[in-house]
Amino acid sequence: MSDIKAVTASLAHLRSLLFAPGSDEAKLTKALASGADAVVADLEDAVTPDRKELARELVRRLRPRVVRINGADTEWFADDLAAAAELELDALVLPKATPVAVDALGAEGPPVIAIVETAQGLRLAYETASRQRVEALALGAGERHVVGDLRDEIRGLRERGTTVFLTTQYLEEADVLADRVGIIDHGRIVAEGTPAALKAEVGRSTVEAIPADDGDLDRTAAILDRFGELVPSTKGAAVRLEDGHVGLAEIVRALHRDRGCTILMVEHHMEVLLGLVEKVAVMYFGSVIAFDEPRAVMADPVVQDAYLGSGV
Repeated sequence: MSDIKAVTASLAHLRSLLFAPGSDEAKLTKALASGADAVVADLEDAVTPDRKELARELVRRLRPRVVRINGADTEWFADDLAAAAELELDALVLPKATPVAVDALGAEGPPVIAIVETAQGLRLAYETASRQRVEALALGAGERHVVGDLRDEIRGLRERGTTVFLTTQYLEEADVLADRVGIIDHGRIVAEGTPAALKAEVGRSTVEAIPADDGDLDRTAAILDRFGELVPSTKGAAVRLEDGHVGLAEIVRALHRDRGCTILMVEHHMEVLLGLVEKVAVMYFGSVIAFDEPRAVMADPVVQDAYLGSGV
């Protein structure tokens, strides 16, 4: 019993999970040596069907402490379980988790990190979490239609008066779904409030420019210095803008005019990009859903549905 308690305590202090393909020896070996809180040898999405057995053999040899197996409804589930049983695992990661899927693991074995990835999984999340072996739930973002189902289900739960605790690394997801947001750094809540209040609390925008050639760093910093207060940057040159969106647009024009360089921008406000860029790639929960000229992207129904809702 003391060993089980020790493993549970260690899971409670995990800040992140580093996934590495179970079929790629170089990547998995590098990940295991990285010092991450927990390295997950992935037998699921990161491994193509023709390499599943190769991945299981590699995992048996390298003996990671955490493994993600294939879902309970797949043909690889039983063989993954057999391979996992040969290891001394701190945790087993189960994708597309439901109570039935957890029960399929059996009563004995390491603690389970259950990934909720479907609308059905979200509806049954409490029951899944109540299973004896489940020590943690994670909300996963898989295919885009699955994410949309989860988003709609969360909205439905809120409308019925249910409190939903959502953990996410995607700011756009929190902005759309959350009434209140807490930002956690090294296990401590460092800021809390409504999405709008937190964004306002951040203050003036900061622009960081990272030149491809380190020898251009001083020239880049000199250009940025015209538009505000230079602030420390570990990778390039950064400036805190006097005038957020206007300042950003002018910086892009100045860098392109004075340096003649190609610029890759990461920006949430489409009005900033208009007149500045030739092409826009729209990211949604980590996937590219559109790539075109700015005005074409703005008219794209897929983009409108993702960010404004299906009623647009």
